[in-house]
Amino acid sequence: MELSREILRNRHRLSERQVDDFLGVKTNTESPKDRILGMQQIGSFLEIAKLLKNQEIEFINLKGPLLSQRIYGDPIYRYSRDFDILVEPNQVNQTLQLLRNEGFDYPEFEWPESEKRQKIALHFLNQIEMVHETSGLMVEVHWKLFSTRITDHKKLDNLIQENVETVEFGGVELNRFSKEFELFYLIVHGGIHAWFRLKWLVDIHEMLDRITFNWEKFHRIISECNIQKLIPICNVMLQEYFPDENQIPDASPTPQKLADTALEQCRQPEGDPHITRANTSKLLLYRMKIIPSIQHKLDVLKVITFCKTDLKYSWLPPYKIVYYLFRPVGYLLRGIGVLR
Repeated sequence: MELSREILRNRHRLSERQVDDFLGVKTNTESPKDRILGMQQIGSFLEIAKLLKNQEIEFINLKGPLLSQRIYGDPIYRYSRDFDILVEPNQVNQTLQLLRNEGFDYPEFEWPESEKRQKIALHFLNQIEMVHETSGLMVEVHWKLFSTRITDHKKLDNLIQENVETVEFGGVELNRFSKEFELFYLIVHGGIHAWFRLKWLVDIHEMLDRITFNWEKFHRIISECNIQKLIPICNVMLQEYFPDENQIPDASPTPQKLADTALEQCRQPEGDPHITRANTSKLLLYRMKIIPSIQHKLDVLKVITFCKTDLKYSWLPPYKIVYYLFRPVGYLLRGIGVLR
């Protein structure tokens, strides 16, 4: 697939300046209007951040303008579709209520009011989106770092706590990951999604080009989480799109079939990896194999055994087993138009 400007921008979600960098040209396509809009969105997010801090809600910023600032020294160089924050599970309700009070609403399904249904949502999901009714600003509230348990959750929580740093951004003190943990997070995020978007690979390429890492610290994180397969797969992707440039120091053997799957996904012209059942099945097998954790493999199976759409149906009894059993029934009823 030829990587045209349009494909890089729309299919892979690179910003205009990132497209210029990737293609090795200088078009100055980004308009002043786009920059102003980006700064306005950051300003709106900083107001939300202040409100959260005033309510003593601690959160970690994921990707977004802080990652752009870290890589490029410019918070709007890379394109951010939304603002992602990670909060403790016991602060999700308070966070969502604060956002509701500020004019945000749920684009997919309402956060349940009953405590039992909230526990169901916290168990099955790792995040929920909220969109501002007038500005369109989107905030994703995460309570788990990943959609699957890549390792023991206590071990991951300890690593997170060890790798949080505070920086001043726009006059507000915000939390982000250390550079080594952020690189780890980006590799796992991209790897789990089979590098479907070049956007994620560009982030890693630019970090390797611009930032000096403590590789001993990085590899300790990788080893503790037992995600060694993801490093050579990432390096294969880097070699494909950024040949002869920096890669992640690694001596692990390359799982070639998994790497080939990732290359295939990134080359797809469609913007939806689940556009066919055949590709969904291929991704399911890929995800089962990339991380050895049993918890991860069980969570991957939720693709088959659970559908988050079912959380909208308040008439379903609030028990986990019900949602697992209802999955095929809900799929059938939606298919014939009985449920929406």
